[in-house]
Amino acid sequence: MKGHIMCVFHKKPLLVCVGDSITQGDTGLGYMAQRPWPEQVGERLGINVVNCGYCGASTVDYQTYGPWQIARRMLPDAQYATFGLGTNDIDLEHARASMELDDVAARMRGIIEESIALQPRLDVTILSVPEFALEQPIMTRFNMRTLMELNHAVEQLNERYQRMCQDKGWRFLNYASSFNQRRILYGNTIHPNQRGYDVIAGLIAERMGRVIRP
Repeated sequence: MKGHIMCVFHKKPLLVCVGDSITQGDTGLGYMAQRPWPEQVGERLGINVVNCGYCGASTVDYQTYGPWQIARRMLPDAQYATFGLGTNDIDLEHARASMELDDVAARMRGIIEESIALQPRLDVTILSVPEFALEQPIMTRFNMRTLMELNHAVEQLNERYQRMCQDKGWRFLNYASSFNQRRILYGNTIHPNQRGYDVIAGLIAERMGRVIRP
């Protein structure tokens, strides 16, 4: 109307990224990536992103660390959340047998359900767990037999995560299938390097971009 000015404020969607060092951006080379994948996804999709990854975190202990407290503060205002935990359960917590992997999936479900309790309309995506690299250089605490055992557990855990998503109506984003065993994308046996994070960002942004509208 004449004499009135109507202002429309557009609030960007918020994505909260819960996870371990692969979310935080560790390269395993003694330094953090300058551009972890969550920050790149935010830039590519034009959304706000909060990186709540923590190096060394598993489903056992993630909720004892500061990034989870940040996530809890941000989730009530978030529309989307990704969850990327499991590598350290399999490696550091030695969850490799069937019952142990069931427990990992159950703890992941608990973390997600606590997140949904904070934001009932939260759009949930579980990220696949990447394989451990089999090519040299291999971290000295691993041998090939151990790595094969670890990767078998990774496969089994991802199957559990995928079934969980089907049951709960969540999304399972299997970016790792396009990343696994491309040694040029790994920093050490476990973590991506910056080039790897760039690739992961592209894969996740492409999939998340189908559902996120800034």
